[in-house]
Amino acid sequence: MKKIYFVIALFLSMGMVGCDDKEDNKQMYPDAKIIKELPVMNGSCCEDGKTLIVNSQKELEDLFRGTKLPNPLANINFNTYTIIFSSLAGTPGVVGFRQEFIKIENNKYQYTLFVNFSIDNSAMPKTFGVVVTKIPSDSEIIFNVNKL
Repeated sequence: MKKIYFVIALFLSMGMVGCDDKEDNKQMYPDAKIIKELPVMNGSCCEDGKTLIVNSQKELEDLFRGTKLPNPLANINFNTYTIIFSSLAGTPGVVGFRQEFIKIENNKYQYTLFVNFSIDNSAMPKTFGVVVTKIPSDSEIIFNVNKL
């Protein structure tokens, strides 16, 4: 009889302990990791509010065709890493930002940008980027922007 009470108590305690879904996802899919956050760049590399996955040196050079690659993008090992870019149109000055990248399920990721905008009225498009552990080119990325 004590075993039954123990098992019931164990199940009840498991149900009462809540977990954050993001934390669960980080534990279930530990390979979603930001290696390097790239500096904010003026201009747009993709459609507003969308993401662009770059998995090769050729894709990167095609993206920056006619211009020299910014220093943080030099020497990326595309055998191990992927670059994810996102663009926001009409973005005022950026005072600070942080980024989060998690794997939600196989081949599906969430890239969240937390941005602190200035009161600057020079609404120019901005590109944000991260170098992450290698992901497939056909991955689905859900992009979210949160103001700090």
